[in-house]
Amino acid sequence: MNSLDLLTFPLTGRSLIEASAGTGKTYTIAAMYLRALIEHNYQPQQILVVTFTKAATQELRERIRALIKEALLFLQADTDDKPDKVVQQILGKYPLENWQQIQQHLQDCLLAIDESAIFTIHGFVHRMLAENALETGTMFEMELVDSDEV
Repeated sequence: MNSLDLLTFPLTGRSLIEASAGTGKTYTIAAMYLRALIEHNYQPQQILVVTFTKAATQELRERIRALIKEALLFLQADTDDKPDKVVQQILGKYPLENWQQIQQHLQDCLLAIDESAIFTIHGFVHRMLAENALETGTMFEMELVDSDEV
């Protein structure tokens, strides 16, 4: 099994990341998300993240938002706190003359983060079935029910 390098791990194609509880999966996903925003100039709506629980989706949104804010503070040199090492390394790849453009992009992303495609597995499937009702032959007015209600 290989260890994952956040700074060189490919952001395109398909990859499977397996990790035990408490190993930093949420942080890893948030850091990879930040890299995708910066390196590929993606908007939050263009990145799909699927996880198991509603709590995990909320935690991911909060972590991603926090990393974007930390990157913005670093770009603005507006903090005496030492920024996250990975944030420093991601942004350190870019010359200073690119920082203003990156800063503007991250500010736009921060405003759009609530539109990000971060779903539970069942939430994602529900959305895809609803958006593709004709193609899948499913009902237009489906209701996602909690397993306790079944």
